[in-house]
Amino acid sequence: MHLVLTDLLTCPRCGPDQGLIVLAERIIDRRILEGSLGCPNCESQYRIADGLADLRTADPVVAPESRRESPGGDDPMRLAALLGVTQGPAYALILGNAAGVAAEIAALVPGMEVIVVREEIVEEAEQAGVSRLLVEDALPLRGGSLRAVLVGTGVFEPLTRDSLRVLAMGARLVFALEHKWLEELVTAGVLRVLARDAEHVVTVRQR
Repeated sequence: MHLVLTDLLTCPRCGPDQGLIVLAERIIDRRILEGSLGCPNCESQYRIADGLADLRTADPVVAPESRRESPGGDDPMRLAALLGVTQGPAYALILGNAAGVAAEIAALVPGMEVIVVREEIVEEAEQAGVSRLLVEDALPLRGGSLRAVLVGTGVFEPLTRDSLRVLAMGARLVFALEHKWLEELVTAGVLRVLARDAEHVVTVRQR
């Protein structure tokens, strides 16, 4: 997990207005490999092991099939272009099957850190440009803190709904066509469509 990302993390128990304090035990190249995140308000502790930050509040459970994601077969260059971030420092979030190519996307954009949230990351290794988080039904990130969000297929719906909150004004939200409720935000004027194809809709947050 990237060290600077800890400035954006919030306590899952206290909510998105309560930040966390990092206690790093091992850092290599500004990436925290071992340590913990502590909440000064409720005093909860969240472990970082092998670079993976576990921000769950309950004991791990086996997710139903509807929450699991299919392997990603996406083109990293295409997805990076859809996200629209050309230069860092910047943080982007990828939810769903496209998280499988997060490292390749990060490598295409200097200074961009890609945050991925999915259960399969437990078995993945720490990689440059990718910060892995284990979460429950909300994103432990400050509101308006991200430059881009990609909501792919096979995403737990509460996380898709929370993705708009963490997106900065004027930043891009790219989503797979299966997320019909995001089309409703287009109609309501919250999102403005830049482009669409057979797989994704590229939008900009307007309010």
